Amino acid sequence: MRVVTSTIAAALAITIATAGAQQQLTPEQQTILRTTMNAEGWLTADEHKRFWAPILPQLKSPEAVAAWQRMMDQVVGLGVKFQLETWKSLQLSERERRVVKTADYEDAKRAVLGAPLLGAQSGTAIQNAEGMFQAAASKSAFSTVRGPMYLSADMIERTLSGIEGSFCRVRRLGEPDWNDRATEYKYPAAHVNILNDCPLTVEQSQITTEQGITAKMVTLAYGISDHARIQIVFTPLRGRWLDPVVSLAKIARSTLAGMGITETQPVATTWRDHNTATASGSARLSQGSIGASVRVIEGTEVQGSWTLMAISSQSQLEAQALLGALEDRVVLK
Repeated sequence: MRVVTSTIAAALAITIATAGAQQQLTPEQQTILRTTMNAEGWLTADEHKRFWAPILPQLKSPEAVAAWQRMMDQVVGLGVKFQLETWKSLQLSERERRVVKTADYEDAKRAVLGAPLLGAQSGTAIQNAEGMFQAAASKSAFSTVRGPMYLSADMIERTLSGIEGSFCRVRRLGEPDWNDRATEYKYPAAHVNILNDCPLTVEQSQITTEQGITAKMVTLAYGISDHARIQIVFTPLRGRWLDPVVSLAKIARSTLAGMGITETQPVATTWRDHNTATASGSARLSQGSIGASVRVIEGTEVQGSWTLMAISSQSQLEAQALLGALEDRVVLK
């Protein structure tokens, strides 16, 4: 699915590989910026500090800082804003079965067309966007370099949520002072609210539960750093488990086993008045080490279960700490 999403998103991409960006940014800054812009990217306080370290000594006044931020907005911000408004418009068009554009789409289009640093690539992105509107509205295939693809509601939601996260990180990177203030994000399809620095990526996939019903599982994911991620998964159920302790432990064990972590011993407890099971473990795989920690929660009031998860390629202890921090920032709805 991520290959499909990346292929479609590439049709709208306005890259930073322009002459202006190459002259203004060091190789390390370009790497940090690309990571920040990636839909599955991340931004840490250390990366923010390293990004600004070569710049701040040269900016002797608030006016100089503002001028540099305007340049960055032309190189990066305008392109990301155009993608954001395009995918919001695609979501509306798919839903309404006719071409519908957001109130800000035309302004975003004019902005990228009028930005000299973006060059001719903005015209190509706009042409692709107009074709995608028609495809989404008519539910027909859109031609890409990998062949025709459908712009389904789930794929649009997944791509849009990734771009919203990218847009948020780019704005934070563009400020000279690091800001770690959290914002509340609501995900009603997953029955959770979370305090986080930027939005999570949303993916819905159709599954058949152990009770034999077909339903949509919702996965929320967020990159903490180059070696750590968190996830929240909501899985629908019908009725209650015959033995919640056994079922919760089974899910916790199988979740870790799916990452190559075996021989775990889940612990059944209660958490916020819910039946729950927790498990942690680590393994050395062919691609490197992995540590993970998971909490599975029964949600009888929403006819489903939640799986909170933290994954680290450095240590099991870091994964456990990340899960604890995630639990403190989540409200089950």
